Amino acid sequence: MKKVIISSLVLALALNMSAIKAEDNRTEERVGFGSGFIIGALAGGPLGAIIGAASGAWFGDKVNTAQQVPVLETNLNQQAMQIKQLKRDLTVTDDELVAAKQALYQQELVQEKVSLKNSAVSSLKFDLLFRTNSSELESKAVEKLLPVSMMLEQFPNLSVQLTGHGDVLGTTDANQIISEDRAIRVRQSLINAGTDASRIEIMNLGKTLAEADLDDVEGRALERRVRVQFIQSTPTSKPSLAQN
Repeated sequence: MKKVIISSLVLALALNMSAIKAEDNRTEERVGFGSGFIIGALAGGPLGAIIGAASGAWFGDKVNTAQQVPVLETNLNQQAMQIKQLKRDLTVTDDELVAAKQALYQQELVQEKVSLKNSAVSSLKFDLLFRTNSSELESKAVEKLLPVSMMLEQFPNLSVQLTGHGDVLGTTDANQIISEDRAIRVRQSLINAGTDASRIEIMNLGKTLAEADLDDVEGRALERRVRVQFIQSTPTSKPSLAQN
């Protein structure tokens, strides 16, 4: 019986040493297996050696698992911190999106208000009247042009269009010349008030639209005029010369 026990002990030690050389990375399991085998062999012979070896291997595996727990906990903590950081980043991103939407909305409101103002101003127009066979601007007419320069300065997207007209008296050529001269005089008055010449357009219609009868003095007085009208500026808009 003692020989069997001794033989089993020697076999266990041999197996344990072989396992140590073959797999260095499983020390705990090898120690558990070898220790269990030896204790089992001493206590219960061959059967005890087998049971002891199995129990020792299980114990060694548990020891190895227990040693890995701190590493796993550290990894889990790091992942939890990364998740928290991602949540903070997402919160910042959401706040930035909300701020960007609000800024865009405010910008659209401003643009809409400017567009409405431009539309309202562009619908404004008035006439400057002249005496018969005259292109001289009266002082009251010059005063009316001062607000025009101020409006153009306030609304950079607007320009002003000047259209010269004549009455039925005189020839077509004569009315073309004098109506053009009237528009040029108004244009120069605006430039003197500080308006950029590139924002002033000139048209010349002469007596084309004259409708008052020869004996309609008041009607003919209203036709000797320069129509001043605000218009929307365009990239290709350039001041034009008188059109005959």
